[in-house]
Amino acid sequence: MTRFHTAVALCLSLLVAACLPVTSTSPVGSTAGLKSDPALFGIWKGKPKGADNNSYFVFLPPKGDAQDDMGGVLIFSLDPNDSGLMTMSIQTSELGNLHFMNARMVSEDAKPSDDPESKNTFPVLYEFSHGKLTLYLIDEDAVKAAIAAGKIEGMIEPGTYGDVVITASPEKLDAFMQSKDGRALFREAFAVLMKVE
Repeated sequence: MTRFHTAVALCLSLLVAACLPVTSTSPVGSTAGLKSDPALFGIWKGKPKGADNNSYFVFLPPKGDAQDDMGGVLIFSLDPNDSGLMTMSIQTSELGNLHFMNARMVSEDAKPSDDPESKNTFPVLYEFSHGKLTLYLIDEDAVKAAIAAGKIEGMIEPGTYGDVVITASPEKLDAFMQSKDGRALFREAFAVLMKVE
């Protein structure tokens, strides 16, 4: 497991044995247009699944004339013996009534990411409800089953820690993600966040 895999697994508070979240060679929602979502801007905090302490998610507006690429900073655990910092490039999109983030790792603990896997994005489904922001990652077993059934194109590396990458074209990816089968990939919330005022 590379340093990149470990960082993502830690910062997203996945299971100890987890690898890199499912990634995609194309961002979700590109056919509908990628743009930043002002509703996300600001600081959010919460305890991701399996975490003992609060983590802080900071979503920054795009710089200059860019409207589709916002910044993301994740500070996980403020315990000085077990903390971390991750920066991401994030693009958001809407497909019907579904909202997606496409996150790409930029750096970990102030060190640029040079892992080839970081060129892909990992899709995150997000929902707002009663002042809370809920984030969902793709369930790895669910997408493996969808790929095996031919519902979506992808690559599954062998072994327990093999990565799963969705390789469908932008058109096929977006059509699938809007379907019932696509929504079903996002089974369980990994974080419920409250905005820091």
